[in-house]
Amino acid sequence: MQKQLKKILLVCLTILGTFAVEGVAGAAQATAHLTPDVGSSTADANTRPEGTASSRGLGLGLMFGEPTGLTLKDWLGRTNALQFGLTYSLNNYLALLGDYLWHFPNAFKARSVAIVPYVGIGAVLAFSSDGQQHDFFGGSEQSSIGFGARIPLGVEVLPAHAPLGIFVEIVPGVGLLPVVNGFLQGDIGIRFYL
Repeated sequence: MQKQLKKILLVCLTILGTFAVEGVAGAAQATAHLTPDVGSSTADANTRPEGTASSRGLGLGLMFGEPTGLTLKDWLGRTNALQFGLTYSLNNYLALLGDYLWHFPNAFKARSVAIVPYVGIGAVLAFSSDGQQHDFFGGSEQSSIGFGARIPLGVEVLPAHAPLGIFVEIVPGVGLLPVVNGFLQGDIGIRFYL
């Protein structure tokens, strides 16, 4: 059990380190327009989708499906965001989710809404919510903790005149601990942007 926890901690630190490096690089790109450059455009190529709720940056909301819970999204730029979740699975466990997302804001054109597809990479850390051993992610081995990798594929609808986003996503993944096993999750949800 102690070896499994060390592996989980190492993988989590690696993923968080990757997100931190991406975030610093994104922040450097986002502030690059503050330095005058002769002959450059004044338009910031890294702005969030204009005229949409996402231009407000931080979204809090609810997601329903497998798993169900609270969701938070922080736009790092026009095409990148971090997404987190504090959720409960119908399989009787709590899960912490963290994803790095790449968006395609020009994929669909509409007048009053932005329809923004996305793909991402992330992790899920699952804990038994009832003190029992579980077969997280459909595996055969029982444990009180589980860890897996996720690949969220989704679309978010961002109305031009309302500070909200409605999303649907399907998430294939692979459970890495306690046993390697594939899984599939899916959600529909809403976020209110601050």
